[in-house]
Amino acid sequence: MRWTKEKDEAVFECHDSLEWVIWEGRTWWADGIWLKEPENARNWVSNRLGLPIDKQTFKILLIRYLRGFVEGRHPIFHEEKEIVALRPKPSYLFPLRYSKRCIREGLWYPVRNETDSGYSLYFMPPRGDLEVLTQEHWPQGVYCIKEWGVGRERNLDSSGTIDDLFEFWSSLARDIKEGWELSLALMLPALFGQGSAMFMIVGSDWDAQVRLLGSIISLVGLPTTFVTTKSIYEQVYCLWKESFICVSNCNPHMASTPQSVRLIKLAMEGTTISIRRPRNILTVDKFRFDAPVFICSAGVKVHERLASRTLDIHLRDTSLPTHFHHKYHLQPRALMGAFRLFQKAAQVKLTGEFGDYITNGGSPDIVGIYIPYMDWMQWAYRYACVLGIENKFLDYLKRSDKWNPSYKKD
Repeated sequence: MRWTKEKDEAVFECHDSLEWVIWEGRTWWADGIWLKEPENARNWVSNRLGLPIDKQTFKILLIRYLRGFVEGRHPIFHEEKEIVALRPKPSYLFPLRYSKRCIREGLWYPVRNETDSGYSLYFMPPRGDLEVLTQEHWPQGVYCIKEWGVGRERNLDSSGTIDDLFEFWSSLARDIKEGWELSLALMLPALFGQGSAMFMIVGSDWDAQVRLLGSIISLVGLPTTFVTTKSIYEQVYCLWKESFICVSNCNPHMASTPQSVRLIKLAMEGTTISIRRPRNILTVDKFRFDAPVFICSAGVKVHERLASRTLDIHLRDTSLPTHFHHKYHLQPRALMGAFRLFQKAAQVKLTGEFGDYITNGGSPDIVGIYIPYMDWMQWAYRYACVLGIENKFLDYLKRSDKWNPSYKKD
């Protein structure tokens, strides 16, 4: 069938009815709760008009429309400050100054419903009860990205308690030298996205280290994945999709090659990266990393730029493997316990020397490695206070400062 100007106009009219979003410096199409690439609207437009549209024709019309080249039609975009995109894990979000992003402070967690094909949004505020929002009551300006795999998690069990969390974590962390309470205070802020941090598991063998890492991440119901590709663009794209950046002897190049080390360092700092698409030099994609870093050091040559910035978690050498699988049934209850622990931590006030350091950068004893970890550190301190180990936590910080000349590596 011959393509006509009338069909162009029909496509543009469909574009006018779509919701367009600018996020991470890129244009997205909002399809209900999902953010999708603009090209993915082709099938929707084609079905709406009842006629086939080839990819090239749709791409040309889309570019003309989005760039404002169509007379009388100007797409209206929701700007970045008006929206938030949720990752497939519990994420701590709070209103930014001069920004509408994230309407309410708290833990946000999108999951797939067990009873139907829909999705729900769990929301735990610093005070109050857990709220469960269905797609019909989904907050305006809050989206997920389909490619991130939202919905593969297990639901929360609202009957879970902090004691369930303690039982779950004490079992998985029984071979950590720092103790299960300190390891929980250190890692829970990273699992909830409460600031950037990079951990390195040292001691024992690679199998025990990877097993421990998988057990830790299992609290939020996600599998442990390792980016193995050597292509820089694919590394960036894969890291952007992942909720956690994991390095082991399965992908040792991620911690040793200069380019990959740079990516991980930028990810730790929450930086936005612009990179050209392969085989399409005219298209530049932007990716903002938002993931903590976990490195299993056994069998991996860790570049000094990373090793000097990691928080070390020491694992005892054990002759028997860690048996943890029998505790996995506790995961939904333990996650709810972690939500309740977050509420307690949110009430802790930062006082004394540590509070002065966080608010004014004043303490001379806690310096160096923790400067880029400020957000993580204040939440880790709050969790340590709730667990009654704040002095042990401060001692860990002072002993772990690798930028201090007196630091001695084990």
